[in-house]
Amino acid sequence: MKVLYPDIYSFDQLFTFSGLEGRTDYRNMLTLLSRKERFTYWAMLPERNGTIRIPDCDGPITVCSDFASFGPNRMLLADAWNLLIEGEAAFEDVDENAYEIARGNGKILFATRGFLHREYLDADFDAL
Repeated sequence: MKVLYPDIYSFDQLFTFSGLEGRTDYRNMLTLLSRKERFTYWAMLPERNGTIRIPDCDGPITVCSDFASFGPNRMLLADAWNLLIEGEAAFEDVDENAYEIARGNGKILFATRGFLHREYLDADFDAL
């Protein structure tokens, strides 16, 4: 049976790492909250400390709790602290005391400060 998912982006949805998939961290865990502007997320720790914007696209899109695909751009939480983005993203008002950003190999890594795992930039996105 083929399962079809709706092509819907909604706001005020949590985007966070599942404890079923690995270790979580209540104090330092990266949590995103979707906003009304399409493909825009607030980084929360625990207040809003930055905005991530993925370029708009015509589709198709898939948004799950820890993975999203917006046309040519994809993002996933590789662990409780690291958001890996394949493609483009813009960052606004990022609190440098709370987060750090690294780039390489067509990917962007957005992480809770002190927990950035640069090796994810070299990892196979699909394998993660």
